[in-house]
Amino acid sequence: MNIDGLYEIIDMDLWNSPVAGLPIPVHISIQGKKGRVHFTGFDGRMEIRKSGDRYLFTWEGHYEGERPCGYGNFTVSGGALNGRIYMYDCYDTSFVARKTTLVKKRARRINREVLVVTARQPFKEWAESLSSWNGNLGGDVTVYRSVYLVPILENAQQRDVLLTALYEEIFTEQLYSRSRNDATWPLNRTIALFKRWFDSEFHSMVTDLTDEDAAEIGGYE
Repeated sequence: MNIDGLYEIIDMDLWNSPVAGLPIPVHISIQGKKGRVHFTGFDGRMEIRKSGDRYLFTWEGHYEGERPCGYGNFTVSGGALNGRIYMYDCYDTSFVARKTTLVKKRARRINREVLVVTARQPFKEWAESLSSWNGNLGGDVTVYRSVYLVPILENAQQRDVLLTALYEEIFTEQLYSRSRNDATWPLNRTIALFKRWFDSEFHSMVTDLTDEDAAEIGGYE
């Protein structure tokens, strides 16, 4: 039996309810002995083999910034998969997936973390003091926030190391976005000064909701 194709997951007992209303589409895709499984917050690669009247699989993937793995099984009947997926040392859930021929836009997990840099009051005061600045933007915090894609990191220590390695480039980019005259920039741009001027937050889950590759835009020189 050829089971290749895209299967829309229509029920998982993890939520004790149908999953059709979840904000991110959930699905399993199979091609030969390989597959992918995706549901809210989780994305994994599958290795599949047939055993008697059912299929067994192992998987590894990404979940909330971690790299979990596990196993599972399913049977096939009438174009539907009925099975169970297990995460080692964590939860397990049954699932029902129905084969679909529809080409749907699906959210894609990106193998990156996000670093969100938000300006604090010293940067705002500096920016608004520039003669080229067009007035005080008050509560519009979006003009003081930037987002950067960074590698997936395992703990707070690795994030601190990465921020220390990247802060000079980010600091320069932020200053350049307000003034191309580096004579107006603060001297001695240390990591301590950066932390006084900016808040930094790492977020482990990045989901692409578009179907197109992002266009590359040139930065500062």
